[in-house]
Amino acid sequence: MAQVDKSHYNLRKYDDLYRWMTYWYQIQAVVRSGPRRVLEIGPGTGLLSHYLRERVGLDVTTFDIADDLQPDVVGDLRQLSTLFEPQQFDVVCAFQVLEHLPFDQFGLCLQQMATVSREAVVLSLPHYGLFVQMRLRWWRSSWDRAWGFKLTPPHDWQFDGQHYWEIGTRQTPLKRVRAAIEEELMVERAYFCPDNAYHYFFECRVRR
Repeated sequence: MAQVDKSHYNLRKYDDLYRWMTYWYQIQAVVRSGPRRVLEIGPGTGLLSHYLRERVGLDVTTFDIADDLQPDVVGDLRQLSTLFEPQQFDVVCAFQVLEHLPFDQFGLCLQQMATVSREAVVLSLPHYGLFVQMRLRWWRSSWDRAWGFKLTPPHDWQFDGQHYWEIGTRQTPLKRVRAAIEEELMVERAYFCPDNAYHYFFECRVRR
């Protein structure tokens, strides 16, 4: 697993405008699942867990392999079910995390997340390609709409030091990634983040 240390989460390079907008969609996706207890895989800057705890009032546990990020629990995602009880959390979320492991371990990670979740699993993954984003807002009105999608020319992915794979490449097209998810979970929503099309979301339910 490619480990990301604390220095990666640099305010100037990491938390740019589009990342901040993505946090809003992460919050909405988690809250939409109606949880009380949340497990966040890969807390990063800690912004999401802080907001869910302080503003939404949820019981959030953070989990990461990197102890310098000071998660609540340190461990390997591939062994998640040895660290938590089955169905211990209402929702398990992992935003921009699973690409840090080889794709042949993707199914195992999903299986582990499904085991410790009672209701839902929410993911976002990087999507390779040239982005197109649009936002329309009617003047002096609450009407506001945003769209985002990718133009994906053929591309062979090679490990870049952090990401073993991304959606939209020859090795892992969207169809293959979704099929892998559907082997473990029921996909309820799948969409490009409208304001940051590099992030592709899956909101899933656990099969029981």
